[in-house]
Amino acid sequence: MAFGDEKDGTLFLWEVPSNLKTPLPQEQENIEKFWEREVEKCNFVVKQRESKKEEYTVAKAEKER
Repeated sequence: MAFGDEKDGTLFLWEVPSNLKTPLPQEQENIEKFWEREVEKCNFVVKQRESKKEEYTVAKAEKER
């Protein structure tokens, strides 16, 4: 694997170990499931924050009365 640095034009060469060249059985499926769970967690956090913001707004409005 090779990649370069645009700043000074340095080229880096890395040898990929053989155990990383060949995917494990079901590796693709497991990674896809992992990212699906991560997206679900993020969506849950966004919904929770929206809910808490609404609760805070209502509580603040009631307190000001």
